[in-house]
Amino acid sequence: MIRRLIRNPRFILGFIVLACLLISSFALTNMTVPKANELQYGSNHEVTAVAPFPPSAQHWFGTNDQGEDELFLVIQGVKYTIGYALAVAICRLLISTALGILYGLYAKKSRRLFQAFIRPFRFIPAVLLALIFLTLLPGIWLSLLVTIFIAVPVLTEIIGEDVRHQLQQEHIIPSKLMGASRFHLLRKHLWPFLAPRLTLHFLQQIAQVLLLMLHLGILEITLFQTYDLTYYISNFYTKLMTTTWEIYTPVLVFFLLLCSFQLLVKGVESVLSAPPLEKRPLKVTTPPAAQPVPLSFKFMK
Repeated sequence: MIRRLIRNPRFILGFIVLACLLISSFALTNMTVPKANELQYGSNHEVTAVAPFPPSAQHWFGTNDQGEDELFLVIQGVKYTIGYALAVAICRLLISTALGILYGLYAKKSRRLFQAFIRPFRFIPAVLLALIFLTLLPGIWLSLLVTIFIAVPVLTEIIGEDVRHQLQQEHIIPSKLMGASRFHLLRKHLWPFLAPRLTLHFLQQIAQVLLLMLHLGILEITLFQTYDLTYYISNFYTKLMTTTWEIYTPVLVFFLLLCSFQLLVKGVESVLSAPPLEKRPLKVTTPPAAQPVPLSFKFMK
């Protein structure tokens, strides 16, 4: 799978964009933010302009109210955004994988009841659920728990159905008939099938968390009190009709971040859906035919 991903152009492009954003964010962490004077004066010492300033040769994407370079600040916040998305996606995947395996291996009689509970979560938008629970449960840690558990039911059902479908394959039925334990089936038959799909689920969850953070940022709800991209989107969204460059910069960087993860997802999907590589036939070399050896005796008549 890794060799195919390296050869996949969409995966490589997404990886390059993501790596550039992340490396730039860490590189600018300890650097001083370029800053312009909050007031600009004319030839007669009168005030001609007040920050925020529009894009210019010194500040390509403009400045904020304090005269600080907008692009510099936004790039610095990329690492926080990716870090939060990774943390939430990892927690979602770990919890859903454990519950999904239990659901696929053991849930037989309670399967319909579980599906009846899960199905509504497929049709209710995650941002609506998050908005309801975040309003009722304020706080950083409660916000983190809400963003994790609103996706656990659906992801648990997806992984559980994958496990259940794999257990019905023809190459696993003989092992079950011979008395193989569930742990043996999980280790030998299910995990090699689940591992690549969990990679896909992980990337999909990161993209979903980023999209959820973007929607909540537009609604002026920030999950974490740090200078990530959604913080700038939430604070600058009201300036859309005045100083538009302040909102365009974080939205543009967020768009690049989302596109990079979507390219990674599409690359993994194409690799998983591709037919397996044909193995090269082994060349069987046969030894040369043995030469007849002349007899050292004669038959008597």
